[in-house]
Amino acid sequence: VQEFCAPHLQFFYLGLGLLVLAEVCSILDIKNIWCDPNNHWFQGHATWHVISAIGLFFVSRHLLSIKSFLKA
Repeated sequence: VQEFCAPHLQFFYLGLGLLVLAEVCSILDIKNIWCDPNNHWFQGHATWHVISAIGLFFVSRHLLSIKSFLKA
């Protein structure tokens, strides 16, 4: 029963990996390596926002699984 209620670490690791990837996009944007002001759909800054949002979603899923685990 304990294993069934265990927190979902795969959500944490996936979210952490996506946040690291988002930080790389942010650094590339800050250093003007991947910054194209003429392209408003695909550039480092926009990609950073999208990837970090998805990463935070998975981290929140992990935190919710911890909350459920502690209640059990």
